[in-house]
Amino acid sequence: MAKKKNKQEATPEQKAWQKAGVRAFEKLQAELVKKKSGLDRVALRLSQGLNARRTLFFQHEGEVTDERTVIDYGERRKYAELAISVFGAKAPEKHEVGGPEGGPIEINLKWPENGNGINGKTS
Repeated sequence: MAKKKNKQEATPEQKAWQKAGVRAFEKLQAELVKKKSGLDRVALRLSQGLNARRTLFFQHEGEVTDERTVIDYGERRKYAELAISVFGAKAPEKHEVGGPEGGPIEINLKWPENGNGINGKTS
């Protein structure tokens, strides 16, 4: 049977590097948790805004006689725009089309070789 090698003790320098690595990892992990919780709050607020409702009150002679809760489409639209901009899904305002290296577009048209035009008629 082959004897197992004993683990060598880490040098003080190796221990220091290991400790520094653990601290850096813990700090990074804490930052990620903070950022994630921040994004979770943003997502929650956006979700609430996308489900916005408002209550309308109806009154007669200064007394509330009825109330109804309705969808607040204006508020939902604003939150939809905000969500699109937050997540970077907004389409560009202007889209330009160009040829190679941004130059003009060239279109080369060839007349049919048999001399026939559109619908097979010659001009």
